Amino acid sequence: AYQDTLGGGADVGIFKFDSLGSQRLYATYLGGSSSDMPHSLFVNTFDELLVLGTTGSADFPTTAGAYQEEHGGGEAINYLSNIIMYQHGSDIFVSRLSSDGSQLMASTYVGGSGNDGLNYREYFNNDYMTTMMGNDSLYYNYGDGARGELITDNLNNVYVGSTTMSRDFPTTVGSVRNTAPGRQNGVVFKLDHN
Repeated sequence: AYQDTLGGGADVGIFKFDSLGSQRLYATYLGGSSSDMPHSLFVNTFDELLVLGTTGSADFPTTAGAYQEEHGGGEAINYLSNIIMYQHGSDIFVSRLSSDGSQLMASTYVGGSGNDGLNYREYFNNDYMTTMMGNDSLYYNYGDGARGELITDNLNNVYVGSTTMSRDFPTTVGSVRNTAPGRQNGVVFKLDHN
Protein backbone atom coordinates (compact mmCIF):
# COMPACT_ATOMS: atom_id res chain seq x y z
CA ALA A 1 0.00 0.00 0.00
CA TYR A 2 1.11 3.57 -0.56
CA GLN A 3 0.14 4.42 3.05
CA ASP A 4 -0.37 1.49 5.42
CA THR A 5 -1.12 3.40 8.62
CA LEU A 6 -3.76 5.96 9.59
CA GLY A 7 -2.38 9.49 9.26
CA GLY A 8 -4.70 10.80 11.97
CA GLY A 9 -8.14 12.37 12.13
CA ALA A 10 -10.30 10.88 9.40
CA ASP A 11 -8.30 9.59 6.42
CA VAL A 12 -9.42 8.52 2.97
CA GLY A 13 -9.64 4.73 2.69
CA ILE A 14 -9.27 3.35 -0.85
CA PHE A 15 -10.00 -0.24 -1.89
CA LYS A 16 -9.67 -1.79 -5.33
CA PHE A 17 -11.51 -5.03 -6.11
CA ASP A 18 -11.50 -7.28 -9.16
CA SER A 19 -14.32 -6.97 -11.70
CA LEU A 20 -16.43 -9.53 -9.80
CA GLY A 21 -15.93 -7.82 -6.46
CA SER A 22 -14.69 -11.07 -4.95
CA GLN A 23 -10.97 -10.32 -4.57
CA ARG A 24 -9.36 -7.27 -3.02
CA LEU A 25 -6.50 -6.13 -5.23
CA TYR A 26 -5.24 -3.38 -2.92
CA ALA A 27 -6.18 -1.16 -0.01
CA THR A 28 -4.48 2.01 1.18
CA TYR A 29 -4.98 5.04 3.37
CA LEU A 30 -4.51 8.52 1.93
CA GLY A 31 -4.25 11.39 4.37
CA GLY A 32 -2.42 13.54 6.85
CA SER A 33 -2.79 14.19 10.56
CA SER A 34 -6.15 16.01 10.37
CA SER A 35 -9.41 15.21 8.57
CA ASP A 36 -9.38 14.17 4.91
CA MET A 37 -12.46 13.24 2.87
CA PRO A 38 -12.87 11.98 -0.71
CA HIS A 39 -15.51 13.41 -3.05
CA SER A 40 -14.88 11.86 -6.45
CA LEU A 41 -12.81 9.04 -7.98
CA PHE A 42 -11.87 8.55 -11.61
CA VAL A 43 -9.63 6.04 -13.41
CA ASN A 44 -7.54 7.48 -16.25
CA THR A 45 -6.31 5.73 -19.42
CA PHE A 46 -3.23 4.40 -17.56
CA ASP A 47 -5.48 2.60 -15.01
CA GLU A 48 -4.31 5.07 -12.36
CA LEU A 49 -6.81 6.27 -9.76
CA LEU A 50 -7.44 9.99 -9.38
CA VAL A 51 -8.99 11.17 -6.13
CA LEU A 52 -10.61 14.56 -5.51
CA GLY A 53 -11.38 15.55 -1.96
CA THR A 54 -11.14 17.99 0.91
CA THR A 55 -8.36 18.09 3.46
CA GLY A 56 -7.68 19.95 6.67
CA SER A 57 -4.24 18.39 7.01
CA ALA A 58 -1.23 20.69 6.81
CA ASP A 59 0.80 17.52 6.13
CA PHE A 60 -1.43 15.94 3.47
CA PRO A 61 0.91 14.05 1.13
CA THR A 62 1.93 16.10 -1.89
CA THR A 63 4.49 15.25 -4.54
CA ALA A 64 7.55 17.15 -5.75
CA GLY A 65 6.59 19.82 -8.25
CA ALA A 66 2.97 19.90 -7.07
CA TYR A 67 0.91 22.89 -8.17
CA GLN A 68 0.43 23.89 -4.50
CA GLU A 69 2.59 22.16 -1.91
CA GLU A 70 1.21 23.90 1.22
CA HIS A 71 -2.22 24.02 2.82
CA GLY A 72 -3.89 27.38 2.18
CA GLY A 73 -5.75 27.50 5.50
CA GLY A 74 -9.21 28.74 6.39
CA GLU A 75 -11.53 28.90 9.38
CA ALA A 76 -12.06 25.92 11.68
CA ILE A 77 -15.16 24.05 10.53
CA ASN A 78 -17.09 21.05 11.74
CA TYR A 79 -18.54 18.72 9.08
CA LEU A 80 -21.39 16.29 9.87
CA SER A 81 -21.97 17.30 13.50
CA ASN A 82 -18.52 16.71 15.00
CA ILE A 83 -17.66 13.67 12.90
CA ILE A 84 -15.09 15.37 10.68
CA MET A 85 -13.25 18.42 12.01
CA TYR A 86 -11.25 20.78 9.82
CA GLN A 87 -9.43 22.58 12.62
CA HIS A 88 -7.22 24.61 10.26
CA GLY A 89 -9.76 25.15 7.49
CA SER A 90 -10.12 23.11 4.31
CA ASP A 91 -8.43 22.89 0.93
CA ILE A 92 -9.22 20.83 -2.13
CA PHE A 93 -6.78 18.02 -2.91
CA VAL A 94 -6.21 16.14 -6.16
CA SER A 95 -4.13 12.94 -5.97
CA ARG A 96 -3.15 10.24 -8.46
CA LEU A 97 -2.26 6.69 -7.34
CA SER A 98 -0.50 4.02 -9.40
CA SER A 99 -2.65 1.20 -10.78
CA ASP A 100 -1.54 -1.13 -7.96
CA GLY A 101 -2.04 1.48 -5.20
CA SER A 102 1.59 1.35 -4.11
CA GLN A 103 2.75 4.79 -5.28
CA LEU A 104 1.49 8.33 -5.05
CA MET A 105 2.21 9.51 -8.58
CA ALA A 106 0.97 13.11 -8.19
CA SER A 107 -0.74 15.04 -5.40
CA THR A 108 -1.47 18.71 -4.76
CA TYR A 109 -3.51 21.09 -2.68
CA VAL A 110 -5.69 23.62 -4.50
CA GLY A 111 -7.07 26.47 -2.45
CA GLY A 112 -6.80 29.95 -1.04
CA SER A 113 -6.83 31.36 2.47
CA GLY A 114 -10.54 30.56 3.03
CA ASN A 115 -12.29 27.20 3.13
CA ASP A 116 -12.29 25.32 -0.18
CA GLY A 117 -14.03 22.16 -1.36
CA LEU A 118 -17.05 22.20 0.96
CA ASN A 119 -20.62 23.29 0.13
CA TYR A 120 -22.17 24.81 3.24
CA ARG A 121 -23.76 27.70 5.05
CA GLU A 122 -21.95 28.65 8.23
CA TYR A 123 -23.27 29.15 11.72
CA PHE A 124 -21.35 29.39 14.98
CA ASN A 125 -21.86 26.70 17.63
CA ASN A 126 -21.04 28.05 21.11
CA ASP A 127 -20.97 24.53 22.62
CA TYR A 128 -18.03 23.56 20.42
CA MET A 129 -16.66 27.08 19.77
CA THR A 130 -16.44 26.30 16.08
CA THR A 131 -18.13 27.05 12.80
CA MET A 132 -20.69 24.39 11.87
CA MET A 133 -22.13 23.44 8.50
CA GLY A 134 -25.79 24.20 8.07
CA ASN A 135 -28.48 23.46 5.53
CA ASP A 136 -29.45 25.76 2.69
CA SER A 137 -30.98 25.28 -0.76
CA LEU A 138 -27.82 23.56 -2.04
CA TYR A 139 -27.47 21.25 0.98
CA TYR A 140 -30.42 18.90 0.91
CA ASN A 141 -29.23 15.28 1.11
CA TYR A 142 -26.65 13.47 3.19
CA GLY A 143 -23.23 14.23 1.73
CA ASP A 144 -24.27 17.39 -0.11
CA GLY A 145 -21.57 19.29 1.76
CA ALA A 146 -18.96 17.16 0.03
CA ARG A 147 -19.83 17.85 -3.58
CA GLY A 148 -17.14 18.01 -6.20
CA GLU A 149 -16.39 16.13 -9.40
CA LEU A 150 -13.26 15.12 -11.25
CA ILE A 151 -12.78 13.74 -14.78
CA THR A 152 -9.93 13.42 -17.27
CA ASP A 153 -9.71 13.95 -21.01
CA ASN A 154 -8.00 11.72 -23.60
CA LEU A 155 -4.64 13.38 -22.76
CA ASN A 156 -5.21 12.65 -19.04
CA ASN A 157 -5.53 16.33 -18.13
CA VAL A 158 -7.64 16.64 -14.98
CA TYR A 159 -10.84 18.74 -14.76
CA VAL A 160 -12.40 19.61 -11.40
CA GLY A 161 -15.62 21.32 -10.36
CA SER A 162 -16.01 22.32 -6.70
CA THR A 163 -16.68 25.29 -4.40
CA THR A 164 -14.66 27.90 -2.54
CA MET A 165 -15.03 30.54 0.12
CA SER A 166 -11.56 31.92 -0.60
CA ARG A 167 -11.38 35.46 -1.96
CA ASP A 168 -7.88 34.58 -3.19
CA PHE A 169 -8.63 31.22 -4.83
CA PRO A 170 -5.87 30.71 -7.44
CA THR A 171 -7.15 31.76 -10.85
CA THR A 172 -5.40 32.16 -14.17
CA VAL A 173 -4.93 35.27 -16.29
CA GLY A 174 -7.82 35.54 -18.72
CA SER A 175 -10.16 33.33 -16.69
CA VAL A 176 -13.91 33.88 -17.03
CA ARG A 177 -13.96 35.41 -13.56
CA ASN A 178 -10.92 35.99 -11.38
CA THR A 179 -12.69 37.71 -8.48
CA ALA A 180 -15.18 36.17 -6.07
CA PRO A 181 -18.57 37.93 -6.22
CA GLY A 182 -20.26 36.04 -3.36
CA ARG A 183 -19.52 34.40 -0.02
CA GLN A 184 -19.35 30.94 -1.62
CA ASN A 185 -18.57 30.43 -5.29
CA GLY A 186 -18.29 27.56 -7.71
CA VAL A 187 -14.87 26.89 -9.18
CA VAL A 188 -13.71 24.95 -12.21
CA PHE A 189 -10.07 24.24 -12.89
CA LYS A 190 -7.87 22.11 -15.14
CA LEU A 191 -4.56 20.49 -14.15
CA ASP A 192 -2.08 18.66 -16.32
CA HIS A 193 -1.46 14.91 -15.83
CA ASN A 194 1.27 15.52 -13.23
